[in-house]
Amino acid sequence: MGESGNNPSITIDWIKGRLVISRTAVVNPGERGNIMEGQLNAAKTAMEEAFGQFIRSMQFIRVDAYNTAQYVLRHSYEKNDSLFRYNERMKRYSLKYDDCTVTVTKTYPFFGKEGFAPLLVRAGEDEGNFPKYPGYKFTAQFSGLVIDARGLGRIPAFAPRVFDEAHNTVFCVDFMRSESFERWGAVQYTSDPYYRGFQDRVGNNPFRVVAIRNDRLIETDIAILNEDASVLLQNKESRISLEEGRVIVILDPEVLFEVYK
Repeated sequence: MGESGNNPSITIDWIKGRLVISRTAVVNPGERGNIMEGQLNAAKTAMEEAFGQFIRSMQFIRVDAYNTAQYVLRHSYEKNDSLFRYNERMKRYSLKYDDCTVTVTKTYPFFGKEGFAPLLVRAGEDEGNFPKYPGYKFTAQFSGLVIDARGLGRIPAFAPRVFDEAHNTVFCVDFMRSESFERWGAVQYTSDPYYRGFQDRVGNNPFRVVAIRNDRLIETDIAILNEDASVLLQNKESRISLEEGRVIVILDPEVLFEVYK
């Protein structure tokens, strides 16, 4: 078999919503000097070790405020088995050859038809059960929600939560429709304050708010003003947009693209 290279790579891209695993193995032609056989063996080695990197990557992916993907899998045999079978189904990969090495790269989307996040997170457990605020605030029909949470030390996760100042849950995966979560997740993360490329997700009239500092929250979660939460949730159509996951969160760029060796 080929010998392992020294450059395994795990890339977590929260903007594009994908996990990319890359593994390089060294070609060893053996005594007969057969390069093709050496490349084949190296490819097999790289594929086997890519699976190991996929499992290792689970320790770096945050599912929610309390759990990494690794923690969830360790405490749920059913989810662990589902993820293993998912990896077996993901046959598509790219190979890059040269005379000395073979590199295997596999891409795992978080959401969509081939996404693995829904195997770890159950959405829709309390669909549409948003908090109710007393009194009247002028409001409108919002097509989505955009939260600017830059500069607050927030980090991405599959199931972030949005709270108000009184720590009422304004938005979470429990309030979403499960099919919407499976389609594109709870939120779209970006570092672009104009969220270019993702405008369709929140439509032509999103409600734009700035997150507030709340050091009591775990770093995956976000707080907004009570008044903003009240304005957002008064309108039925606005609540429906939240159920559909029409939410964009703007974070600092350094937390949205992670590479592990």
